[in-house]
Amino acid sequence: MKAHFVLFVISLTCSGLSFASTFEPHSTLTALKERVELAIDKFERTQPQDWSYRVERFEDEEGNITNRIELFDPSLERPKQWQLLSINEQKPSQQQSIEFVKHKQELASKEQQQFSVKLRSLIQLDTLKFTAQDRQYVYANFDVKIEELGEDASKVLKGSLIYDKNNGYIKTIEVVNTASFSPVFTASIHELKLVFSFLNINDSVLLKQQALAMKGRFAFFTEINEVSTDTFYDYRYVGQ
Repeated sequence: MKAHFVLFVISLTCSGLSFASTFEPHSTLTALKERVELAIDKFERTQPQDWSYRVERFEDEEGNITNRIELFDPSLERPKQWQLLSINEQKPSQQQSIEFVKHKQELASKEQQQFSVKLRSLIQLDTLKFTAQDRQYVYANFDVKIEELGEDASKVLKGSLIYDKNNGYIKTIEVVNTASFSPVFTASIHELKLVFSFLNINDSVLLKQQALAMKGRFAFFTEINEVSTDTFYDYRYVGQ
């Protein structure tokens, strides 16, 4: 079973956030919610097509391992914006390159962009809970809603985040399940872990890495065991 989740970036650059060294429950939680909401507003205004980058994609699906390195450069004309640089440490064949570009064009036609996400649905602001803080970071938990996984998943998915106080952005988001759930009929997910980490570059917050680990069963007979990691690097601003 191929499982792909909407992958995303969060732009959370805010100024002036100050948490007291001694935690005051009401004021600190209120401030955290306000900054996260402002960060979501900024994320929604982000123009991901202003950045070029490379991404290394690793997938292990039931032992079938694939490793690709891709390049995205929005300054080029559309058919050439995505390039497949290598697959399993080998230069791709002409056919592999053609199929890769075709797949990217199909995603673009469906408006499935690399950094597209319904952040307001994923992070339920009303459920945000302060858990701890130190000199640099604030730690918080929240309930998670991913519409594509159904209502059952929303009941058992829990999220946590690490907020960088000094630089005003979310450093890490992690989503895990607390019980099994069924995203589709006859499929059961027993273990799920999603981790997203971010970079702060010139007052912009960009995706550094996204990782998925998932185990379960499909149709009562087929094991689901998938691990994937996408690592983004070599960011270059190409916007106006």
